[in-house]
Amino acid sequence: MCDGRIDVIQTIHEAPLEFCPWCGLPIRRIVSRAVIMLSGTVPDDKTSRKGFTTFRRAERGVWEKIAGEGPDLLAGTKEDMEAVDAEKTPPKKVIDLDADSD
Repeated sequence: MCDGRIDVIQTIHEAPLEFCPWCGLPIRRIVSRAVIMLSGTVPDDKTSRKGFTTFRRAERGVWEKIAGEGPDLLAGTKEDMEAVDAEKTPPKKVIDLDADSD
């Protein structure tokens, strides 16, 4: 049996899997949040007319809305910022000097 979670990357147009490929139990699709980054410059009023909200980084962990609907400000908590920093920090290499190296 699997641990009850699987990750499968699919496009939104693909039919969702119905059963776990490892254990055969029924599963359901969970769509993760999407981040869309555009290359080049698109006018903010044009993006808002298409239903998007544009944010600009005001400071570390704080983004302010400049166009579109939605909250005026997005701000990460202290815990959020610590979690992001922890993900960016590579794990420390541990060397066991007592282990036999054959």
